[in-house]
Amino acid sequence: SPFLDFEWSDPVACPPETQHLHSGAMMLSHAGALLGGPAQGGTVGPAERADARERAGLPREGIVLLVLGNAEDIDPPVWSAWMEGLRVDKKAVLWLPFVNQHAVHNLHEQAKHWGIPKRRVVCAGP
Repeated sequence: SPFLDFEWSDPVACPPETQHLHSGAMMLSHAGALLGGPAQGGTVGPAERADARERAGLPREGIVLLVLGNAEDIDPPVWSAWMEGLRVDKKAVLWLPFVNQHAVHNLHEQAKHWGIPKRRVVCAGP
């Protein structure tokens, strides 16, 4: 995506020999999440990047923590790490794949327990 600076993945999902295929700098770990912010440079201008983010249901600025796997498979330690990240960066959002309305409601409720407003836990369209 043109609005990503960094991609955070694991070496299985993104082997080192494929990293040149990605638009952002690679950060490999075992967390299985992608970290992105407004891209610097490139052929897409700031207004176009901000528009692309809004079309995806994301804020125009700020870090996006993207869940690469199934939202149903989120475990408490990973959720805690994401919530801590959202607490630290007040502009950051967590972007998850849409599962179903019940799951979305539960995720928003869990975020509320961490003091994170539901607008910062964004689910991609069904």
